[in-house]
Amino acid sequence: MMRRMNYRLGCFLLVLATLTLVTCRNLIIGAEYNIRAEELRIFLASLRASGCTAEVVLFSGRHQEHTQRLADRFGATVIMYDFPELNRTHGPVGVHRFKLYRQFLEKRIGQYEHVLHTDVRDVMFQDDPFARIDSHGGGAFFLESNHLLIGTSPTNRGWMTENCSVYRAENMLQRVSHRLRCCSGNMYGTSLAVYWYAKLMEDEQQRTATVTRDENGSVISGGWCADQAVQQALLWTGRFSQMMNLTTYYNEDGPLCTMGDVVSISVDDFGEVRNSKGELYAVVHQYDRHKRVKDLLAARYDEEDSPSRINPNFDPNYQDRLLYGNPNLIVRHQTADVRIEPEGGFGDPSSMPGEEVQVKQQQQDAGEQPVATCSKGDTCSEESKKWEELVAAAPAGEAEHVAAIGAILTEESEYPEVFEGRGVVMAAGGRVQVANAYVTLRMLRRIGCSLPVELFYADESEMSAEVVELLEGMGVVCYNIYHLPNVSSSLPLRGFQIKAFAVVFSSFEEVIWLDSDVVPLRNPLELFSSALYSAHGNVFWQDWSRDPHWISRDFLAAYGLRMEDGERELEAGQFAVSKRRAWRALQVVLYINSHFMHFYRRMYGDKDSWRLAFKLARLPLGRVARAADAVGLLDPSGRFCGNTMMHFLEDQPMFLHRTLQTLVALPTPLPGGDQEGLEEVLARYSSRRAWQLRTVGGRQAIAPRLDPLAGGWRVEKEEEDEQGHKHWCLYVE
Repeated sequence: MMRRMNYRLGCFLLVLATLTLVTCRNLIIGAEYNIRAEELRIFLASLRASGCTAEVVLFSGRHQEHTQRLADRFGATVIMYDFPELNRTHGPVGVHRFKLYRQFLEKRIGQYEHVLHTDVRDVMFQDDPFARIDSHGGGAFFLESNHLLIGTSPTNRGWMTENCSVYRAENMLQRVSHRLRCCSGNMYGTSLAVYWYAKLMEDEQQRTATVTRDENGSVISGGWCADQAVQQALLWTGRFSQMMNLTTYYNEDGPLCTMGDVVSISVDDFGEVRNSKGELYAVVHQYDRHKRVKDLLAARYDEEDSPSRINPNFDPNYQDRLLYGNPNLIVRHQTADVRIEPEGGFGDPSSMPGEEVQVKQQQQDAGEQPVATCSKGDTCSEESKKWEELVAAAPAGEAEHVAAIGAILTEESEYPEVFEGRGVVMAAGGRVQVANAYVTLRMLRRIGCSLPVELFYADESEMSAEVVELLEGMGVVCYNIYHLPNVSSSLPLRGFQIKAFAVVFSSFEEVIWLDSDVVPLRNPLELFSSALYSAHGNVFWQDWSRDPHWISRDFLAAYGLRMEDGERELEAGQFAVSKRRAWRALQVVLYINSHFMHFYRRMYGDKDSWRLAFKLARLPLGRVARAADAVGLLDPSGRFCGNTMMHFLEDQPMFLHRTLQTLVALPTPLPGGDQEGLEEVLARYSSRRAWQLRTVGGRQAIAPRLDPLAGGWRVEKEEEDEQGHKHWCLYVE
């Protein structure tokens, strides 16, 4: 644990630097309006308690006596500005602050080594950010929790569409929807990098604003795109990279945490927030979203005049621990995973499938690794010994997952006799996916498939009662997955991870899974009578990409697997599986997708969790040998634009998977009553005359990341339709 100093020592060093005429090389800059005393006190007192001696400049749009008093006490500078005027001409404080930063920094380039731009109202410090964050000579950005992408976050989608007409017209959401969210409350870098950041943010906000001007050209009123929408548009379209080197930090293991909607937060006995490596976050943003952390901070800094005097009912040894560290704290953190619920609660974490209660208090020596124990008496099987060796050799951060999967595979587990029959399982939620699922379901019935269908969604915000009623009228049973007894409301299931839960918790014993953008060309019932299914109890299709691509050799080696160069990844948009024959593998799939925040950084979504699970369970994988063909359209110049995979079964077309062309342009999503529009879309996608076919010819479609010059196929986002919308295309090289 890095040694830290209390706020008095930090203030002493700040005064010492001033007395010895040593120039302050680092700067923290923020803007506030109407901030409460306790919020500013936590911000400033925690900063100085971390030992940080950086200069602090706060732009304030409203004079408040406590703001200046606290600034004086903790060595900060308050700069007053004309809030009403700037609010009118440059938007609210979250928008116009970048103009203030730009004007301040352009006169002081070279005076500061590094600058941290940060929110003020909901930020606290646990360590010196300038000692913990490395911008590598440029700018550093901080990603939000990785269980939601920009495109799967309702708030971020709204910022890119309903709340920003310019980005809506430019289809910005489609361009960045697959990216992780990047919080605009914090940015770090060299003074030059932060200057360019502020300037680019200001310029883009002016470009995207919808304003009304008087006869002199002055802004009377305006509509402003959200600062986070602007930052994400600039970051993920490469416009920041023109001005600075970029570093992005993950929320889970980086030096800064945005706590807003994280699923699981590790907080030790003293209310200190730690990342997945067991390290203190240097900066914690949005701490007020989590009641326990907020209450602990209020207790720690409960005296306005002397915030270093900790409430004795909270922790009387806090100052000594800050100064000298607490080695026992590290051991305790390594063996304790404490879930902190945001206000409103997560529900009972003990009901999470395949997991123990998340609050664990184990007495282990420092550095001791978790072990996959043997449950078969005193003599462990060779398999159990193998997993114990893998756990011992696993890298830090991977050992607990190796142990958990080893336990699944070595302990006795009987197949539950609760499933029966055959059926189709799907998941959908939100406007786009529901429209896609509707088309798939209509096609399913049109080609004569009478199998029952179960469709899962995350919660009421994803599927309205009207949509449920419409789908149930087609013979579909809809399930809110959080209403199932084995699924905890604490687990976010709005992404790829819902697939594993839907398959395992569906009522069928034999399952055909279909993504919402998969169109069946033949009755999927044929899968159950295929030679592959009869031999292996499952049927999967191959992706175009080959190893090594998403998964690394080291990751596979940690689980005792060896990478076979050139082996194709799985394309899990459609598959068939017998739960009875693959139950052990399905438990591994469920574990991986329950811990998606860890595993999805090592693979792309859920798709290779299936391949990995079958390999680990030593079960045969029924792969269709024939690679997918590319299906698409010809542009006016005759150039082929591939957007869909055609999968085969026994050399006959079986499915179209519209991986690069989902129905994002549907004018009135369900349940808007636009049935004629849906029928038109359905007819267009079921007409073979609308499609062109290009065979892969046995070559690899998507080149590995490590070999960008490999021949074959490549994916680009270049083609524009008549309305100027850009689409992904698959091109042959």
